[in-house]
Amino acid sequence: MKPSPSLAVLTIAFAACCFETGCKKSSDSGGSTDPGAPTGAAAQWGSAVDPLGDSTIKHADGVLAITVPGGIHDMSGVRTENNRTAPRMLQEVEGDFTVTVKVTCDFDPPSKRNGNAFNGAGILVFASDDNFLRLERNVWTTPVGMKVNYAPLFEYWLDNEMRSTERGTPEPFFKGNSTFLRLTRKGDQVTASVSHDGLDWEETNSALTELPKRVKVGVSVVNTAAKPLKVEFSEFQLVRGSR
Repeated sequence: MKPSPSLAVLTIAFAACCFETGCKKSSDSGGSTDPGAPTGAAAQWGSAVDPLGDSTIKHADGVLAITVPGGIHDMSGVRTENNRTAPRMLQEVEGDFTVTVKVTCDFDPPSKRNGNAFNGAGILVFASDDNFLRLERNVWTTPVGMKVNYAPLFEYWLDNEMRSTERGTPEPFFKGNSTFLRLTRKGDQVTASVSHDGLDWEETNSALTELPKRVKVGVSVVNTAAKPLKVEFSEFQLVRGSR
């Protein structure tokens, strides 16, 4: 569906440039603290946030690549309490919007003894550490080596509590190495859709939120495995207003 001409459309049309960044830690994990934040075409992704300062963010030829080392880089309180250390790229949006992105990665987190090893990447809508929403391509490995996924992961956190409920399944949901994700906000309602080819879309989840009118929107990568994780984002489109 094509957006209405009256909508303000922000489409990522990159120049041939490349950047790397490792942000310093900040008490506000929703905003960039990198004094050398990207400018020009790269800035259309927003500002880089890397709370642990150990991830790598590169942009080249229309692709945003985020590489996260092994260890705990999370956006959840499920696996590690109140952990908000996942690297991300965010920009401010006010009011209704629709955001779409293609996520490409080869998830294969090795098992570990002390809990599940999780890989996830996708769209993040962020108001604060206590109020945000995630939509992700994902998989995790249990301590006995079983692969499990959410179809897809859809988490809404409010007052530091997860308000959405879902169950993982060992049945693979994602096809190939790429998935298209879409989030639409209309007032307080946020709706998630997934496509395996960018053409046929399936509405998968929705939530009535208490997000403020102005939020930060972008992409993030979660890795709690010992193995490094590289994710590529492309075909990013942000449509401001109702559609």
